[in-house]
This record gives sequence, structure tokens and C-alpha cells, in this order.
Amino acid sequence: AVEAKNSPESLGEFRTKRLNKWTNAKGAWLNIERWKKCNGKVDLSTMEGAEIYAGLDLSSVSDTTAFVMVWLHEGRLQVYCRIYCPAATLERRTQEETVPYQAWYDNGFLLSTPGDAVDYGFIEEDIDDHLAKYNIREIGFDRWNSSSLVANLLEKEAPMVEMAQGAKTFNSPMDELERVILEKELDHGGHPVLEWMASNVVAKKDENDNKKPDRKNSADKIDGIVAMLMGLGRLLVSDDDGESVYETEDLLVL
Repeated sequence: AVEAKNSPESLGEFRTKRLNKWTNAKGAWLNIERWKKCNGKVDLSTMEGAEIYAGLDLSSVSDTTAFVMVWLHEGRLQVYCRIYCPAATLERRTQEETVPYQAWYDNGFLLSTPGDAVDYGFIEEDIDDHLAKYNIREIGFDRWNSSSLVANLLEKEAPMVEMAQGAKTFNSPMDELERVILEKELDHGGHPVLEWMASNVVAKKDENDNKKPDRKNSADKIDGIVAMLMGLGRLLVSDDDGESVYETEDLLVL
């Protein structure tokens, strides 16, 4: 019961198996009310000199793409996301999907790329700008969904790291994200697109209870959270001196 109070995923199982209550809803992974409480301001000036880890989750030709950077500042996990959507699809998506894409764009939370399809050249330039400005140590990506964008970044010797999309990759960063949310050691700045994506994520477990984001059964787009988890995963395994970054910050590694 205590676990169910803190985890929507556990709540569904508790209701059905312990309370014998019928439910048709697929359980969300994150407690979105706890997520909202981690809306501390993200000061981008703290990125200067910080060791930054990122994830790049690429979309299909007309969908959203996410480039999300994470770093530590004074023992807290900071998150800065760049989420892109083709400009010509903003109005249609707002009307057909009843999701406020246009308002997000108008308020600077969503970046538009020219045309009807994802403009990977636009995203590549944006990533290049961040690589030039900040100390981005690694960028995780999925090779099965990669494109000319990844090939170009690799050719320019960007710090790209291939990441399989299974539970072995995602279980530790998902555990850690749950922990920093529970302990309020996360600052995401109240980014509304990332919050919406966080509310959509359903977790899929393997036979050993290791989990990964379930793209098929999640309520809607989750690429911002997937990219965030890839960046967090790379941060967790970084070890210049045999220690993780979290250990050097006196934080617990799960």
C-alpha cells in the first residue's frame, strides 16, 4: 500500500491484485503530481562548465523529435529539453489531437522545423550550437531509429553513444528518475511538453522486473522522456575515476 501511494504503476497492480478491483486503464509509470512539484527553475548559466549528458530520440518523418540534456548542479538533477515539430503540422495536430502544440510553440516550449516533415538539418545545426557552447560529454541515441542526422554528427566526431532500447538500458535511469522525483532532487522548470510526455509513459517489465518505456502502450508521445532517460543513463555510468558522477555528488546510485 505504501508503494502504491508513490507509484501509479504499483497502484494499478495493488487495486487489482490486493483489493480485487476491476480496472481497464493502463497504469501510468510516473506520479505526475510528484513530477509537478519538481518544477524548480533551471538556470542555464549552470550549464557552463558542467559535465552534460544528453539523449536524442528521433521521430518518424512528421513527428516530434527530442534532444534533452541533463547535468548536476549542487546535488540536483537539472533538465533542459529541445523538442522539435514540423511547422506545417502544428495547427493540424492542435485540432485533430486536441493537444496544444500551437500554444506550446507560441510560448517557446516547442521548436518548429521548416516544412511538413522533420528537418534534420535544422536539428543538426541546433545540436552543433549546443556542442560548441557546452561541455556535452555524451549523446545517447538509438541506432535502429537513426538517420542522416546521426551519421553527420558521427562524421563530425560528436560524442555519440549507441544505446539499445531494452530494459537493460532503461531500468537504472528509470529507477533513478523515480528516486529524484520522490526526493525532490529534480528541476525541470515546469516544461509543459515534457510534463505531458511524462504523463503518457507506461512502463513495460521483463521477467526480472526490469523496465523500459513502453512506446506501444503509452498514451501518446513520450520521446522527451525517452531522451531524458538516455541522457540520465549515460550520466549514471560515467566514471572518470571509477566512481559515478552521483557518488562524487554524495547522492545514492540505484
